[in-house]
Amino acid sequence: MSKLPLTLKPAAPLSKPDPTDPTDRTRATWRAAYGMARRMIRDRATHGTGAAWDWYLRAARRRFTTPAGWRIAQLAGRVVFDQRTPTHGTAGDVDVLLRQGFVRRTRRPRKGNLLGVVPYRCATVDRVRALGLTFAWSADPLASSADKGLRAYRAMKLRQERATRREVVRGLAADRVAIETGVFFTLTDAGRLALAQAEARA
Repeated sequence: MSKLPLTLKPAAPLSKPDPTDPTDRTRATWRAAYGMARRMIRDRATHGTGAAWDWYLRAARRRFTTPAGWRIAQLAGRVVFDQRTPTHGTAGDVDVLLRQGFVRRTRRPRKGNLLGVVPYRCATVDRVRALGLTFAWSADPLASSADKGLRAYRAMKLRQERATRREVVRGLAADRVAIETGVFFTLTDAGRLALAQAEARA
């Protein structure tokens, strides 16, 4: 009776990806959470976007149980929620919005699109016929017309702070040069008076 030789080969020296490692599942988790958020977070006839945001958080907490997955799900939901609820807007003609990059021309405008533009760097575009203006809405605070003065004020304050820092640096450099060249500081009358008062208190 002949017997077949039994040869056992070692397993291939390939390591399988660890499903508990968040670095291997980050992209897939983001895609799953983002798709889930796009399906759930939307305005309905009976409930608004806020209620849908609450539903999404509850469902995502049950689905993405790991701390890393839960964090990614929160960020994906926040992206979709900001897209669904733009709170900052700017107004102007279509040419102004095109120049600012909020909208772009479309070759085949859809039915009812009288402007012939689609959102590019904003969430939605609305036209108010009574005012003759077009509004571009976005979740970015920099897109708001009301924040233009605030941005200018912050830029002015930043320039003033930088100028003050430059003056301080120049003063310190001059003091260092004076010390290195042997020209030391001299006490003024106000300084002598302050030293006398300090000695009297002591």
